[in-house]
Amino acid sequence: MSKQSTALSKQSTPPAWLGARLTPLRRVSDWRIQGALWWRRRLLSSSAANPSVRLPLRRQFMLPLVAIVMLTVIGVSSAHVWLTSRLLRQAIDQQLADVVHTLSAGNFPLEANVLRQVRQLSGTELVLRDEAGALIASSSEIFEAAPTRGAAQVVTIGDSAYFFQRVSLDRRAGGGGQYQLELFYPERTYREARWQAIFPTLMVGGAALVLAVALAGMTAARVTEPVQLLKRQTERIAAADFNPVHPPRRDDELRDLAQAVNRMAEMLQENAAELRQHERTQTLHQIGAGIAHQLRNAATGCRIALDLFRRQHAATADENLLVAARQLELMESYLQRFLILGRTAQRELAPVDLREVVTSALALVRPLAEHLRVAIGVELGAQPVIVRADRANLEQVFVNLLTNAIEACAVPDVSPPRVQVQLTTASALAMVQVRDNGLGFSPQIASRLGEPFATTKPEGTGLGIAVAREILSSHQGELAWRRADDWTSFTVTLPTSV
Repeated sequence: MSKQSTALSKQSTPPAWLGARLTPLRRVSDWRIQGALWWRRRLLSSSAANPSVRLPLRRQFMLPLVAIVMLTVIGVSSAHVWLTSRLLRQAIDQQLADVVHTLSAGNFPLEANVLRQVRQLSGTELVLRDEAGALIASSSEIFEAAPTRGAAQVVTIGDSAYFFQRVSLDRRAGGGGQYQLELFYPERTYREARWQAIFPTLMVGGAALVLAVALAGMTAARVTEPVQLLKRQTERIAAADFNPVHPPRRDDELRDLAQAVNRMAEMLQENAAELRQHERTQTLHQIGAGIAHQLRNAATGCRIALDLFRRQHAATADENLLVAARQLELMESYLQRFLILGRTAQRELAPVDLREVVTSALALVRPLAEHLRVAIGVELGAQPVIVRADRANLEQVFVNLLTNAIEACAVPDVSPPRVQVQLTTASALAMVQVRDNGLGFSPQIASRLGEPFATTKPEGTGLGIAVAREILSSHQGELAWRRADDWTSFTVTLPTSV
């Protein structure tokens, strides 16, 4: 083997004609990477420079991911293309080195037929010349007059381009001479081989890019759709619609955010309800206080006049006048609701016997019960039950509860109508339970029980329970209700005083 053929077989650097062909490929890859980075910098800089430009969250999520995947695919594909081209170049170099080695080591005559057989095996056109450049043989006549200059170049013969290389061929070891061998390798063959090598990589890279874009879009949608749902929920909350939103099924930060929005909506709903009730109470107190004051003065004057008449005609006074006086007292107690509701001034509390307060309230409502034919059962016990209270206001509580119970069971569908009053004590607490066997509250009123004007009675005002709760709150007491076994019960709980 000659030194020239050995050097050709071992070379690792590309020939000049192959290196020149790889330079545009590297430039294209560099241009793609620089272009992607330029577009990303321009998009981010335009958003920062102009805050009014809206950049949706989905795009903010997708663009960096797609850019990273695109750069990765381009980088991997470019590296693979470069590596494939290098391996292909080395394979061609090795093939040409083998051709040179075979022709150098053989002792067969270098005739045109031999060069044509080598062309069929290697795909390379061959032209053999002597040291002076005179033609000896060729694989094809059209290459005999090829315009060649230098050792390596690209020549055009006909409509085809060929990579040209001239090497020295030494056959003196086999009894021959020294020759010049010209090799013409088709550029089209190289391009086709390179394209066949890099096409699968480009297809895989393109498919990976499309798949990455699709997955990025799906992932961004899974993130942005709950955000859009929360956005619509906050808009509904701003429009006073506090219905909760269904949180995402995935246990992640978006689910925590949805639950926090639901808790906020619940708190806002409670605050709005309290605010509405406070506004009703304040409005009722402001409007009703003046009217109630005048009406109570008139009722008080009427009762005083009636008392004077009874004193002056004691001999002829009967039970009807006493009932009329009691009804006037009841009217005064009704009007007292308007004056008590919403009042925040501290009341004077003193020890009172809770049995006496309940008895006094029963005396005021008994004429109403007799008129409506409602039986009242009373269990107050034999021992005094002392509580600290404003007697008049506490009496008003039981008047309201007893009146509601009597009117609730005095309906045609209830027979016989009954009201039961029971006083019990336990653990320094006194409980007065007022029960009736009426039809109970409708679901709509049950959820609003205690709010002013919450009533189903045509002539009712919905103030009785509201007033009772106001009074009991100032006495550190509570009012609870429940419906069980066709009975509606209200329980007043007060701390006892030893």
